Amino acid sequence: MAYSGGALDLFSVWHKAGWLRLGPGSGICELGAQEVNDDVTDETIWSFVRSFYPESGDDTTLRAELARTGGARCHMSALCGAAGFRYLALDVDVRPGTVRFDLNRDHIDESWRGAFDLTTNQGTMEHVINQLHCLTIMHDVTAPGGTLLFNLPFVGTLNHGFYQYNPKFVAALALANNYQILKMLVSGPVDHGYFGKDHSIFESDYHPQLDRIEGSGNWADVKLFTGGYLVLLRKVNDAEFQIPTDYGPGTFDLLANLP
Repeated sequence: MAYSGGALDLFSVWHKAGWLRLGPGSGICELGAQEVNDDVTDETIWSFVRSFYPESGDDTTLRAELARTGGARCHMSALCGAAGFRYLALDVDVRPGTVRFDLNRDHIDESWRGAFDLTTNQGTMEHVINQLHCLTIMHDVTAPGGTLLFNLPFVGTLNHGFYQYNPKFVAALALANNYQILKMLVSGPVDHGYFGKDHSIFESDYHPQLDRIEGSGNWADVKLFTGGYLVLLRKVNDAEFQIPTDYGPGTFDLLANLP
């Protein structure tokens, strides 16, 4: 997965708003190995570093990665190291700053419990079958007072991953675990037609053998839209993770308290 320049800019905005409590020595844990897109400018990258107390970090690795040609602009581990953060990514795809970790079944090291001030799901969780395990990991590694960041698809992006998430999912998750909802930012709607023929944003959006799946042809000429949302949640206490349940009354009351 990769960060855009806009996503990096949001970190600085959220930090200034007090939603990300990050400073020298703060810890960031990410579900999935993360990189920075190759079209992100040097200005954006160094602006991120300057926003988070660069005097506490070491920019040697970041400068070396930015001198490369081809591929990702840099790894998030190098960027966060230059900004003075402790960094850990959990993934079966091992890259710099990443511990080999199966999000379906592996258990966290006890030294990680409550050790991170920001835990992110930046487009990873929808690719993992074991949703409960992912949510529990994020909860357990986040320190009380820390922030959980979710970047979730909720419409479109057919066959991109295993899941899409209703906004109700986040509200119920927050209600069950006494999380404070700090921010919800909705993206889209974006017309799939903008990205290519047959209204497809990913090549796998439509099955190549439409005529062999009964009823799928009815959708061949229907314009679909893609959209997702970013959510920031504050972990208030160190209670054990609670599984959310789907019930109507009260689920959305938390949204009335959004700043």
